Amino acid sequence: MGMGKRILACLALLLLLPLQAQAAPAPVDQMLGDVGNDDGSAIGIFWDWNSEPTGADAFSLEVRVNQELVDHYALTERQSQMLSDAREWLRGEIADLLAERTAAAAEMRTANDALNQGIIDKLDNATINQLRSNYWAKYKVHRRLEQRITSLHEEFASRTYHGEDLRLKALTWEYLKQALAGESWVDATGATPMTEVGTKAGRTDLFGVNAGNAPDAGRKFATVGTISVPNPGTPAADDSYTGLEQFSSIPVNLVPDIEYQVKMSTYEMVPNPENAEESLPELDNQYTLGSATPLSNAFDKSKWNNLLFALFFSSVILTFIILARRNPNMFIRRIAGLEAVDEAIGRATEMGKPVLYLCGMQSLSELPTLAAINILGRVAGKIADYESDLIVPNRDPVVQTVAQEVVKEGYLNAGRPDAYRDDNIFFLTDDQFSFTAATCGIMMRDKPAAIFLMGYYYAESLLLAETGADTGAIQIAGTDAEHQLPFFIVTCDYTLIGEELYAASAYLSREPMLLGSLKGQDVAKAIMMLIILLQAIFFIFGPQADWLKDMVTPL
Repeated sequence: MGMGKRILACLALLLLLPLQAQAAPAPVDQMLGDVGNDDGSAIGIFWDWNSEPTGADAFSLEVRVNQELVDHYALTERQSQMLSDAREWLRGEIADLLAERTAAAAEMRTANDALNQGIIDKLDNATINQLRSNYWAKYKVHRRLEQRITSLHEEFASRTYHGEDLRLKALTWEYLKQALAGESWVDATGATPMTEVGTKAGRTDLFGVNAGNAPDAGRKFATVGTISVPNPGTPAADDSYTGLEQFSSIPVNLVPDIEYQVKMSTYEMVPNPENAEESLPELDNQYTLGSATPLSNAFDKSKWNNLLFALFFSSVILTFIILARRNPNMFIRRIAGLEAVDEAIGRATEMGKPVLYLCGMQSLSELPTLAAINILGRVAGKIADYESDLIVPNRDPVVQTVAQEVVKEGYLNAGRPDAYRDDNIFFLTDDQFSFTAATCGIMMRDKPAAIFLMGYYYAESLLLAETGADTGAIQIAGTDAEHQLPFFIVTCDYTLIGEELYAASAYLSREPMLLGSLKGQDVAKAIMMLIILLQAIFFIFGPQADWLKDMVTPL
């Protein structure tokens, strides 16, 4: 090569160097591994760069569709036939309704435009009212059609889902079946800026790679847990023909013990020709990183603190149960509302008036109702001792049945089974405000001397408490509904706030199992509060203790 050609080659190389510097960094020394999670539905990708990435660089990940993945999402013949039958049924039922809905929507918009224009033109009131009536008539027709279509969608779901989204499976299967025809890849992530990808740092327990054998600390990493599968739609060109929603993509979880091939694409940001102020990602290069198989772990090491705390707190609770059996008079904080139970029942006895007890507005499956039923049993025993009357209206028939048995047992334990009156525990109605009105009527007619409002309440809380206050009764309320607590506090004589409702049963009965559990839980909460306080102190006044943060932050 002559001197002139060498000079020209050097000049060309110098011109190409700036272009090469602008190219996106390439991943080097890639490594794939399974992420340390419970179900094994993710793989981790680790890599270094041949140069430091900048905010203008971006990447995406793709996963190869393989036969095992297709087989995993295959439908049985029965499922496929059920889905096909349901679609045909829906097409037959919904086709006319969709056309009617489109026409009704057009008529509603026309009526609305006429009404708006009439208001702008300041027409007389009679004309405006006529236009408004016309609009509301069109709106009701459109609304009725919408409701019928919604009910058909629900019927379609009940015919096909049966505990799992079969339509989702079917659509995934259809796409994967089509993808087998070529070398298809599906996106795992969109174009992600490289500098926003986190680093593994010192958390070696988060990933299924051994930091002792592979010094990967400080590397860039990403995880793939789902792949986004495009929705192939239905056989009809326009999905509105069946009224089925059209998803832009379907997230499909990776499956353990299936090998996936992973590919990375790098991008560089180039100016948008239509808008100079914006940048668009442009594909720079693609790299096949290799294959990886998600593996499910027998134990998720990132949640070791959950196991440690569970064992520790269980031992604390068991210890306090043993101590409570030795000393049933173990000290627990005084709760004024429960101390006043005897006073309230004694006052009712002296005045010859009944005691009214409400178990809340929820069903028996809810914790506040169960707590109210437990307290009712203790209160019923004390009422039997004082030879007073007890009235328990109920909103739920199941709660009524259980309340009858609990009160009967309370009277039996007190040695007064003959004083129990089954008619005093009765069902009113399951309608919220009808029940409230009926209960308020009982308060005004019978004038109970003591009223217990235990359990969960909604908007009726103030109505009940205000009516009870007007009768002059001693009122003791207890609820964990934080929105209703202010109303009970200002209208009742005593209020059990939050967990005091659940502690009431142990407080009144002094039963060792309940008492020990209560004391153990209090100690466990105090320990957790201390750990959080220490973490806050370390964070404010000194270097943050990562081990302490990880202890109270389950991952």
